[in-house]
Amino acid sequence: MSKKDYTTSVFITDNNIGVYTHNEKNEKKTKFADEALPLGVIEYGYIKEPRKFLTHIKKVFKKLNFKPSRINWIIQDQNILIRELNVKKSSLKDNDILSYLESQVNITLFFPFGEATFAYKVKSEDEEEIVLSVFIADKNLIDDYLDIFDTVKIKITDFNIISSVISTLYSDKNTDPLENSMVVTIYDNNLTINIIESKFTIFGMNDECDLSSSNATSIIEEYVERIANYYQFNLRKGKQSINNVFFVDLSESTDKLARIKKFEKENLLNYNLVFLKVEDLNSQLTDSPATVDISYITSIISKKECFSDLDFNIIRPNKTIVHLNYIMLFSISLIMIISLIYIPYVNLNDQILEQQAINNGLIIQGNMLEQSVENNNTFSSYEKNYNQVFTYLNLQSEKETEYIMDLIDLAGTEITLTKFTFSSQDKKIELSISGDSQTLLYEYVISVYEEFGVLNGVTNSDKWIVSYPAATFTSEFTMRVVIYYA
Repeated sequence: MSKKDYTTSVFITDNNIGVYTHNEKNEKKTKFADEALPLGVIEYGYIKEPRKFLTHIKKVFKKLNFKPSRINWIIQDQNILIRELNVKKSSLKDNDILSYLESQVNITLFFPFGEATFAYKVKSEDEEEIVLSVFIADKNLIDDYLDIFDTVKIKITDFNIISSVISTLYSDKNTDPLENSMVVTIYDNNLTINIIESKFTIFGMNDECDLSSSNATSIIEEYVERIANYYQFNLRKGKQSINNVFFVDLSESTDKLARIKKFEKENLLNYNLVFLKVEDLNSQLTDSPATVDISYITSIISKKECFSDLDFNIIRPNKTIVHLNYIMLFSISLIMIISLIYIPYVNLNDQILEQQAINNGLIIQGNMLEQSVENNNTFSSYEKNYNQVFTYLNLQSEKETEYIMDLIDLAGTEITLTKFTFSSQDKKIELSISGDSQTLLYEYVISVYEEFGVLNGVTNSDKWIVSYPAATFTSEFTMRVVIYYA
């Protein structure tokens, strides 16, 4: 059979993924599966660890042995804000309703997230006014789930919420729709209450509270009474009241049955209480998790005439266009790399080759000039003798400079050298040294001879002092030193 013969619904909580695939033509091919989620993968409906969530989505479809291309996704009620809004037709002007809703952000519509996506249903309309049920969701939350669904090849996602599913389940097109009903969805850490009026969900409330404690029943009763009074006296000015209360328990509590009996016998006696028991509708789902139960209900009622999806204004990128954009980005990047790196490299390489050719030409010209110049040594004896003397004196000056550098390096920071005088004829260096103590000065003179004194009459660049330095004090901490060098 074709995938078109199947209706697949998915309901995801913080703890579990439930999937039900209904085949109207052959009930034997109907399938369902669930997959537990580790703590922290989803928190309050928001995907915190997308990779782990994707792994578990793949697992549940593997258990199902079926990969749908289209699903009904039931969004947790805690992630949907619901408001009834009266819109004057004159205020619409030439705008459509979605554009009008977007223009009312932070004016008549408020939400606790950065960017919202809207869906709406027209509850009633006359010549002057349209009454809307407006559904507001966090766009980033919706996009995160759709990204995961895209990865597992789900092409189309239809949206809905539990209250609409419950309303359709308990309504019959041949009878009057349920009037003034309340849907209470119980989680472990929060409570969601929606109000249904003439099959339309007109109000939604979500509040964080601990429903795992022993007084959970009292907490739920208090919320139900409070919202029922709000509906009766604030929204409808005492003209209408809540008649039916539907309970959907999605908590991990083990005493759900005791909670139901307590409500029936002791609490909320003024209302017609309806507890969702899917096993009464399908015995195969006995002891199945609530996620599968909700998915089952959605799958079996999705074809009813009175059922309609929520049409959120989500614009998803076309995959073909995305791929083309990637190809274009790659092409532009390649062109930029060629422009910024390869072309300058080629130009620089050409300049290097050109400069090398010029250099080689100049070398050849220089060699030719050297060969063309005659080596004519026509110097007089006087000029030759002068040159030899100058060269000798220059070498002596260089040697004395090296000797002074040796003395300075040996002095370190404790000895200061001043007043240098040279005598090339006598091969003598005179200098003054000063320090913090006479002992330091004596030690320096001794170390000079030990370091640079000639041993066994052999001189070299390291041993150039021919006799022990003559040292006399000119003041308490200043000494005059005379050194003779080779």
